[in-house]
Formats: sequence, C-alpha cells, structure tokens
Amino acid sequence: MFSKVLGNLTQLQHLLLDGVNMSSVLPTSFLNMSSYITTLTLDTNQLRVKFPADLFRFPCLQKFSLNDNFDLQVNFPKSNWSVPLRSFEVSRVSSLGEHPDSIGNLKSLEVALSETVDLGNNEIYGPISSFSKFVNLIFLDLSSTKLYGNFEVDKKLNKLRDLYLSNNAFISLTSRRYGLGTLDLSYNRIQMIEMDMFLKLESLSYLDLSNNSSLTMNHFHGNIPDSFVEGNVLRTLNLNKNNFEVPLPKSLINCHDLEVLNLGNNKINDTFPHWLATLPKLQVLVLRANYFHGQIIQSEYESHFSALRILDISRNEFSGLLPTTYFKSFKGMMNLSDVQLQLQLQQGK
Repeated sequence: MFSKVLGNLTQLQHLLLDGVNMSSVLPTSFLNMSSYITTLTLDTNQLRVKFPADLFRFPCLQKFSLNDNFDLQVNFPKSNWSVPLRSFEVSRVSSLGEHPDSIGNLKSLEVALSETVDLGNNEIYGPISSFSKFVNLIFLDLSSTKLYGNFEVDKKLNKLRDLYLSNNAFISLTSRRYGLGTLDLSYNRIQMIEMDMFLKLESLSYLDLSNNSSLTMNHFHGNIPDSFVEGNVLRTLNLNKNNFEVPLPKSLINCHDLEVLNLGNNKINDTFPHWLATLPKLQVLVLRANYFHGQIIQSEYESHFSALRILDISRNEFSGLLPTTYFKSFKGMMNLSDVQLQLQLQQGK
C-alpha cells in the first residue's frame, strides 16, 4: 500500500517522515518515489532489514537523513553515485558496510545552517581515500566507526570547520588545511602528528587528542609541540591519557582564549606551571597523575588563576603548602550558586 501511494505522488519533492513507525514498511518501497524528490528525512522510523543503495541515485536528491534506525543496514553504491547531495546524515544504524570510493563523487556536499554531514556511530569500515573531493564540506563526523590508517585533511577542503574522528583506529593525521575550528581525534591509535600542526591550525578552538594508543598499548609520548602561535583561538586542549613526558611548552602562554586544559594521566616531569596564571579565561586545569614536583610557590602574576573553577593536582609529587594567595584569588570558585547553576545546565536539569 505505501509503495503504491508513493508511486502516485509523481510530483513529490519533499518527504519528511521523522518519528513515524514504519517497521512494517519495506525500505525498497522508497524506490517508487518521484524522480523530482529533493528532500528525504527518515529519522527514528524503526525501519528494518536493508536500505536500497539505488535510492542514492535519485537525480534531484539534495538532503537525505536516516538517523536512529538501529535495525537497518545501509550500503552505499559502488559506482555512479553522482546525485547533487548537499546534506547527508546517516548515524546510529545497524551497519553501513564498507566505505566506497564512489562517495567522493558527491562534490556538492556541504553544511549550511542546521544541515550536517554525519556518518558517526556506525559499523562503516575501511581506509579513507576520497573525502578530499568534498570541496564544499564544512562539517564532517566520522566518529565511532571502524575506519583506520592515515587521515589527510587536504588543502582542497578549504571550507571545512569541524572534524570529528573519535573512536576509530587512525594512526596518524596529516593536515594541509589551516582553517579547522574543531578537531576531535580522541580514542584512536594515533602515534604521529606533525610537529608544526599547531602552526597550521591557528584557527583551532577545540582540540581533543585524549586516549590514544597503538595496538601494543603505547600512547603519544615525548614532547607536546612547542608551537602555539600568538593570536590562536584555542579554547579547549585535552591531552588526557597519553605518555607525554617533558615539561610543558611555554608557548601555551599564547593561548589567551584557553578555558580548558586537561593534561591528566601522562608522565609530565615539571614543576607547577604558575606562569599559566596569566591566561585570563582558564577555568579548568587538570594536572592529575603526572610527575609534577616541588613546592607550589607564590605566583608573581597578579591574576593568580582568577577565572579558575576546577583545579586537579592530585597524584603528583608536590611538596609543601599551597600559598594562601591562590585561595584568595580563586574568584571563579567563590560563587557556588553560579557553579551549581552551570552544572544543572550541563546536565539538562
């Protein structure tokens, strides 16, 4: 019945069925849609079995969304995939199969306003080889898949702002793209990042490199690159659970917009970085489980971490007393009602 209804709608251009229970509808029914279809959204429909790859060949399709259909298998066309898709969302389905090179033919793909390009939280697998062809891409989410190898941010992606690659098996990142604002590489097997990456990514505001390990459980190790340039806009830097060892790079002092710095669970051997007190927006400083040592001496800087709300220096080798000047200057911690309100907002209460 549903298939016949679609077949009769010969001029249909937009079909939005989000939240409709379609567990009894065969996904192949959508092949009877009008050839003029430009928008198709099928989020949370309880669709089952296998979604037809031929649907991606509708000549006018520009916006496609297929999120939260947990029992649905989706396979991409192996070839001849040249529809004018501009927005593509497929997340939280049963399986996406192998990543085909044909996806690179979607040269119109982009993100505008609320549109996204999302393949996250799926069982897609294989190496990455064709995303450099998405010259209009602004947002790309490939998190929680089974992709592996090297990911290259090609200079052709000159509009790309947000890149999410967490929970994969990438071993390295090569960047020729300078304008990234968000980069999430957490929970991979990253062993190598170019030393001048921070020079190239001067527009970066969020960087997460936490929880990276190789197959032998080795982590990032050695130096944190000392290349944070003046004028950078970095707001969050998460290097938790790696094997960084040497003292903190003094170029962190150039990160005037930094709000969150998480260096926990490394092997950093250094004294307390009192010079970070000059960062006017720093709210979270996590140094736990390292080899920081010595006495926490009084800072020569007047601000004394005045914006700080969370300070974790546990499981280190500090000695002596915490200077009272720090307690007096922790103004960000003094208004508990503001802290409680922020926690409630973060928890959605």
